[in-house]
Amino acid sequence: MPHCRCYPQADFNSWAVYSHIYLPQLLGFGLGLIILLLLHCYWFCLVLKMIYRQLLGTSISEQGDVRSDSDSESDEEPVATHED
Repeated sequence: MPHCRCYPQADFNSWAVYSHIYLPQLLGFGLGLIILLLLHCYWFCLVLKMIYRQLLGTSISEQGDVRSDSDSESDEEPVATHED
């Protein structure tokens, strides 16, 4: 096979010399991608759940309000009003 002068001969194991530099960056980048994938799956499930509820025609009032109102009622102190 003739030698191609267009491309210089590359040492394909040269990455091993610098692996101590690239490995933490590669692991951090891969971990970030995995976290991003998990977030996409979570939001996709939320969107599917919303579409499913919309197609069934159920409203929030029929399912009940999932927000907790115990914090707002118990933590508030009554406001004193002065009547003259």
